[in-house]
Amino acid sequence: MSMFHNEMIKSNKYASQPNSMSIHHCHLVIINTYPDSITCEVTDHPSHTISPILDLEVHSIPASKIGIKISNLLLKHYNLASTTVTGIPMKEEQNASSSANYDVEIYHAATAHTTILNANVADAKAVVAKKEGADYETIKLKWCTPRANNNLPDIHSCTTLHRITPVDINSRPSACLITFLLNGRSVLLEMIKQGGGKSMSHVLKSYNGEIYIHTVSSGRTVLEDPPAISEGPGGKVTQYRIADFGNFMKLNLLQPTKRKQTEDKNNIDDAKEKLKKQTAYWPLITSSTIIYNLKQYTEPMLSLMVKDNLSDQEVMNCKQCIYALMAAESKNEHLITPSLSNPRKMMKKDDQYKSMWAELETFLKSNLYTENHCKVLQCLFECRGKLDEEKIIEKTLIRFKKSLADRPSVIRATTDSPMSPPLTQQTGIKHNIAHKNVDVDPNSVMYLQIIQDQDNRRVNPSSRPQFAGRLKSIQKRNGNLFAKLYQHLDDDTDAKSVK
Repeated sequence: MSMFHNEMIKSNKYASQPNSMSIHHCHLVIINTYPDSITCEVTDHPSHTISPILDLEVHSIPASKIGIKISNLLLKHYNLASTTVTGIPMKEEQNASSSANYDVEIYHAATAHTTILNANVADAKAVVAKKEGADYETIKLKWCTPRANNNLPDIHSCTTLHRITPVDINSRPSACLITFLLNGRSVLLEMIKQGGGKSMSHVLKSYNGEIYIHTVSSGRTVLEDPPAISEGPGGKVTQYRIADFGNFMKLNLLQPTKRKQTEDKNNIDDAKEKLKKQTAYWPLITSSTIIYNLKQYTEPMLSLMVKDNLSDQEVMNCKQCIYALMAAESKNEHLITPSLSNPRKMMKKDDQYKSMWAELETFLKSNLYTENHCKVLQCLFECRGKLDEEKIIEKTLIRFKKSLADRPSVIRATTDSPMSPPLTQQTGIKHNIAHKNVDVDPNSVMYLQIIQDQDNRRVNPSSRPQFAGRLKSIQKRNGNLFAKLYQHLDDDTDAKSVK
């Protein structure tokens, strides 16, 4: 090994001339073979670095396994992969009535398997298998009966194209597959998923006497039309809660905000948390919900429960909605709601109320943010007679009280001096303004803000000082400001009269 390394160094010295090229790196593989009848003392050595320009690995194998070892090294050093085409129908004889299924292994570039290996992990494990008697893995793809249209790669969206070569070129199954493809035919290869489904993954076809494997795109292409909304869970456009989703978008806006450089508050996390709360329970289609179809009973409870805080009056409004539903059930009124399984079929009256109460309980449990939120859920349990469920309320209240006890107290202090004038005298405007010590972050974040809070938090964008004349102006009854111009002229006249 030292002799080989020294020869490389000498060659690089002689290659210093402009018309010569030096050896930048060499990966030396030594294969030691021996008869099967004897035991060899030479052991395998994995790849290791001898010098910055030389790596070495040693393999010691019996003579009967040299073909398998060479195949394994070819796949490794040339970045190749193995595909086994399974289930190829072949007749044993020319006039045989039945056919047997055979498998053919082919080599190609490893990038042809990128789509399969990067897809679902469970599906990838279902098709990957270790090659029998070898140290590498192969992907098994099933033969699919060719269709009448022979231009399969032309009608499918393909992402990669690579040449292939059969591993056992002298076997009869390999010869039949190669002859079939060289005659101008195409072969579809299917991937069997773990759940039993199938999906077309590759196409085999020949061009000018060379055979290629095409990787078929598994997703939609830019040339296809976007998926119709009818393909979703709703089935029809009218099944989706489009109007409610429009109101949801109006209530949540992305708006830039100003913050101090010393402020540690992360508005992005607050926005995500607020959005998570509002969508804790939000059905997509009308046939999967009842309470959102009964807004004459459930409003304003649905709108109030998603808020961060509830006042006592808002808690009372939510309880009134529960009492209204109890009154409707006592009067044996029908809830005009479609069936969850079949929208055209009406549910029975008892099933309607049973599903409605269960959904309402799920909605209230998904929005337990404060003690007042828990009071609404407790009202539902009391009305429904679920005394055992009140343990949930007790645990939630204990958690709220503990979080309030752990919260540090904040002492608010003012930095204005006693001699400073009030804010209205400085600006002449009674609205809050942004102070000059507030810097705008160049990477201003976008945060989610409720429209109802915007009116209370809106500030005057102008922070420049007002004119001296406006500061000395007098406000009339109609709200207009009256300022006397050229006041210094009157002062000069009075001074002359005194003299």
